[in-house]
Amino acid sequence: MVKFSAVGIPPPSNYMSNPLLVENFLSLPFVVLRRQCQVNAVAIRCHRTPFTLAPIVYNLQLNQGVHCLWKGVSSSIVTRGLDILLDTVLADLLGLPRFLGVNSRGKAAFIATFLFSGRSVVLQLMLFTSLFAVRGKPGIFDCLSEGLSRLSADLLGQCDSRRFNVCYLALPSVLHRLSNYLMFNEALFSHAMLRRYRSKFDKFFPEVFTAFTSNLLAEAILYPVGTVVYRLYLQGSRVIIDNMDNGTSVVPINTCYQGVIDCVRTIYDQEGVKGFYKGFGALVLQYMIHLALVHGLRKIFLHLERNKSSNSVEESTRDVFSAFSDARSLQSSSHHFFDRPAVLK
Repeated sequence: MVKFSAVGIPPPSNYMSNPLLVENFLSLPFVVLRRQCQVNAVAIRCHRTPFTLAPIVYNLQLNQGVHCLWKGVSSSIVTRGLDILLDTVLADLLGLPRFLGVNSRGKAAFIATFLFSGRSVVLQLMLFTSLFAVRGKPGIFDCLSEGLSRLSADLLGQCDSRRFNVCYLALPSVLHRLSNYLMFNEALFSHAMLRRYRSKFDKFFPEVFTAFTSNLLAEAILYPVGTVVYRLYLQGSRVIIDNMDNGTSVVPINTCYQGVIDCVRTIYDQEGVKGFYKGFGALVLQYMIHLALVHGLRKIFLHLERNKSSNSVEESTRDVFSAFSDARSLQSSSHHFFDRPAVLK
């Protein structure tokens, strides 16, 4: 999936305290909703605003339970672990930067990004179908077996006539990831150059807000590209998804695109420009909730900082009065000592 950051780019160290928690538990329901909208070529409702999703989500959880919004969470965790492992191995073997941040620029950073994006194609194929699987109790490592079986069929066996080979999907996937990284990093760098903060609060939350806005900008601009890539991923995979027109039934994926250009042309001819933005309301809703969480954390942080500063002021005031009182006592005792009449022996 297009995660909180592009593959190979870690979220900021303090982002919402735990990026894996944000990615797999807070963001995944919205990712599942918008992916199911994006890949459904025959859907009538586009859900380009968050308001139309409310009755659909209600029907989904009423018929399938709340867990239907976390489809593929175990696969997401497994592929995330493999993601980190492969990043580490590639970085150590090739001497490339392990993580790419705001200051990661130059030839080495570009090569690392290209390699990280290339290996993400395999992980993407492992994870993607698990987000839509309508089945009883999927296993934790089902994504690995499904991904490996598809790789072996594409590379060693006879590929399905309708399904695209993984080698064909590599180029659009890498370009999608690479574009996401370039936009994310450029926006992150531009925001970082404008920061002129000094307090502890201002050192923490601008990093969170910068990553938030940079990732939102990159995902919004590349949303039509993602729609095309994800439809090519699922073609010929015999996947059944939830019907996002009513939320009470399921529909099969039955497309027959001839390639990237044909997919773009078909979507434009049959669905119009709005077809590229199906499920965009889920993305808007996702970042609205994340913004509310960041705002809530900001309020809590300011409250704690205000209490801490007031306590420190009270302690310093108490210390000043205590020191002043001690000085007065010492002055008074010294005054009485010198005023006492001398005792003659």
